[in-house]
Amino acid sequence: MMEALSVVIVLAFLYAIICVPVGIFNLKLFQAINGTKCTGLNFLKAFIPLYNITFARKLAYGKAPVFNVLLALCALLFVFRVSALILVSSFPILVVYSSLIMIACLALYWLLYIVNCVDFCRMLNRGVVTTLCGIVVPPIGYYMLSTQVMGYFRSVEDTVSGRFGD
Repeated sequence: MMEALSVVIVLAFLYAIICVPVGIFNLKLFQAINGTKCTGLNFLKAFIPLYNITFARKLAYGKAPVFNVLLALCALLFVFRVSALILVSSFPILVVYSSLIMIACLALYWLLYIVNCVDFCRMLNRGVVTTLCGIVVPPIGYYMLSTQVMGYFRSVEDTVSGRFGD
């Protein structure tokens, strides 16, 4: 029982470190773009692992085809790891290969995490410190972005207000 509880605690801690800063950024970006708070299904999408990276890209750019393909590849590699662990008695060698593939999957996910954070740093005209935090420790970079996204959209709204026709 204690082993299962310790695994759940570690997974919850990892989820909080990796997914919550992106989710907070997604909520703030949704509020800045749409003018309303994020509720319901969109709230869940903002915090779902793998999907939370593309949620902000879809809000800002309308689509994220490359990110979707690479994140789908990560999901398939994760499914391979789980199936290798289930079939360990039949094919023990798969566990070795799947562990190496899982390391590559996590590296790809972290790289996409970094690229997305740096891209939003560039889009929101953030400084060198935020960009470096987004490269070195992306969760801190996402948190820094989430604190600044509302102010950026307010300033952009003030600078373009009244310039476009009906």
